[in-house]
Amino acid sequence: MWIFVVALVTLLILGYLYSTRKFDYWKKRNVPHFRPVPFFGTIYPVLMHKRSISQYLCDVYNMTDFSCGGFFLFDKPALVAKDPDLVKSVLMNDFSHFGDRNTAENKENDLLSAVSLFMLKNSEWEEARSRFTSTLSMGKVKAMFPLVVDAADRFVEHVRNVELSREVTECRELSIKYSLEALSAYAVGIQANSFQNSDFYQAARNLQNATFSRIVHSICYFFAHMFVKPFRMKFLEPESVKFVTEVFKKNVKLRREVEHTRVGLLEALIKMEGEFKNYNIDIQGLAISLEYITAGFMSNATTLSFSLYDLCVNPKHQIRLRGEIRSVIAKHGGLTYAALREMEYLDMCLKESLRRQPILGFLDRLCTKTYQIPNTDIIIDKGIPVYISLYGLHNDPRFFPNPEKYDPGRFAPENRDQLERFAYLPFGEGRRNCVGVNLANMIVKMGIVKLLLNFEIVPSKSTPDEITLEPSGFITIPKREEINVRFVKLAE
Repeated sequence: MWIFVVALVTLLILGYLYSTRKFDYWKKRNVPHFRPVPFFGTIYPVLMHKRSISQYLCDVYNMTDFSCGGFFLFDKPALVAKDPDLVKSVLMNDFSHFGDRNTAENKENDLLSAVSLFMLKNSEWEEARSRFTSTLSMGKVKAMFPLVVDAADRFVEHVRNVELSREVTECRELSIKYSLEALSAYAVGIQANSFQNSDFYQAARNLQNATFSRIVHSICYFFAHMFVKPFRMKFLEPESVKFVTEVFKKNVKLRREVEHTRVGLLEALIKMEGEFKNYNIDIQGLAISLEYITAGFMSNATTLSFSLYDLCVNPKHQIRLRGEIRSVIAKHGGLTYAALREMEYLDMCLKESLRRQPILGFLDRLCTKTYQIPNTDIIIDKGIPVYISLYGLHNDPRFFPNPEKYDPGRFAPENRDQLERFAYLPFGEGRRNCVGVNLANMIVKMGIVKLLLNFEIVPSKSTPDEITLEPSGFITIPKREEINVRFVKLAE
């Protein structure tokens, strides 16, 4: 028995020494940091679901007035870049030092996620980015306009037939259905029938849901890489991936057999066969389709639902926006692509909602070679992850006075030159920025326009005075995944 006790104590001591061996990393560099504890580092609140990843990184941001703040991912030092000049260096000026994201590599167990643009590293990412960026060019997005209009019309029809009779509408789930309806036509060439709760809707909805296991896997992919391969973790829900894969392959086969004039992702992916080395449509092509669906429909839905909430509780802005929409449509003789792009106040409202509730509350980069922070003697070693807290920047009163206030005027043309460019980053910046920003904006704006032309969005009996976020996961999720409003038919 005593041998077992001695062995256990020895293991604990060795574990303690190993887990604390780097705990003086930020102290040596005079970087403000949270005090780590053995085995956990400083991320205990994230592991215990007391704070989401985004909320925690915002806590690090707010910890200090210094240009950066340190913390520990278990035994690994990590940094939050706070000063916009440092953020600019990380994302753009010194990209050669920070070209990769700090996500786990798991090609053995999760190949489709591993070859996505989000996960790829180094030269593989460079090649894939140049290959797939064209699939979301301005011209291809413009060609999508009629399909998005069609999806938005079905959105309005559903609200008219189902939601008008309800005292409370949960508009986050409603936004998810519309977003997937609009995006699926492009990404997999089908009508998702989301408003009828189709099998495709259910599968896509569950690709990256907020269940306990998905949250754990997400945390590990971002924060605890050492667990990903041993436990064969998947970034996306396996059964949902299987279902979407079958739909993708079926529609690729159909496109090959039947000539289409439609301009969509499948056509572009088929065309790439034979044009690029190391390209397989059933791997790289499928991976990009999954990525566009997963990143696209949930981020669009999140943006749309928060925008609808902001307009609901700020009726004067809703009235002004509706007036602009009607005026611009009348000027163009209808709701055209050009008309949508001309709606300036709509753009201002959308930007302000994205400031208040960014889709993903942080950006992450990995230091790939030793880096000295400009104008300091602070050295960041190779392998140290660097994070940028969007919640911290977007709600910093230095850059956005009265940040808790909904004020689209911050983004008026006459004020834009006064904004700190690298303090507002809803779609990232630099070479790893979001490739789908144009399509995302079109889908979200179209949803807002169509709804405001037909309905007034008013508070329901359960509309909160302000949104509280779930303390878990890595994307922005409202408490109980609810954003409750009420739709009222506009007077003729």
